[in-house]
Formats: sequence, C-alpha cells, structure tokens
Amino acid sequence: MNQAYSRRHAYWNLRVIEFGSGEDTWSAVHEVHYEADGSLKGYSANPAMLMWTADDEPGAPQRCLAKFQRALAEPAIKAAEFER
Repeated sequence: MNQAYSRRHAYWNLRVIEFGSGEDTWSAVHEVHYEADGSLKGYSANPAMLMWTADDEPGAPQRCLAKFQRALAEPAIKAAEFER
C-alpha cells in the first residue's frame, strides 16, 4: 500500500480497469474495492457515472470530477488482476 499509515478497514476508490487484450482491449472507470491491507477485492459491475443531485451540497460536481481525474492519473488495473 502506498500510504504513510495503515488502514483498519476495507475501502474503495475510482480506478481505470483495462479489459481484454491486444486489439480487443478497452478501459473504463469503475469503483474498485480494496481490503484494509490494500490488496484488490473487486470492482463494480458497471462503470462509474459522473452524476450528482439537486440536493447535493455546492461543489459536489467538482468533487465528483476530481475523483475521476485521480482515477485517470493512476495506472490502469488489468481486470485479470482480480482473478488471482
């Protein structure tokens, strides 16, 4: 895990998942779930959506977009890594 402290609970974030191989490769942003030790646990069945509601506090769209930007800044995770 690439953090100065250890976590005590499982967690999630958005990450790019790469599917397929060769010319049949595609990528999408998904919610990725981790164990407390940082090992991969799973990912959402459907890609993540950039959305918010009228009830959300001001700045919600920018915070949501920032999560996607962080996902794009990290290396992609190959879907096969979840099959281990």
